[in-house]
Amino acid sequence: MSKAKLISDNELLKETLISLKRQHNYCEDSWYSCPLAEDGCADDRVDKNKCNCGADEWNQRIDDVLAKVD
Repeated sequence: MSKAKLISDNELLKETLISLKRQHNYCEDSWYSCPLAEDGCADDRVDKNKCNCGADEWNQRIDDVLAKVD
């Protein structure tokens, strides 16, 4: 495999992985939104500084793979 082809494949892989990143869950009824969503969460029982929708964990997994592709 040529170096140019490998670079092209790596760039495609990076772009694809980045496109798979998630936003924090948002719901019109902010009670059900992730605390890190744009308007936050209205439920006072949740930690306002911690993701509870899985987006942070998912995106970290993607970032870990991206770090290995470079």
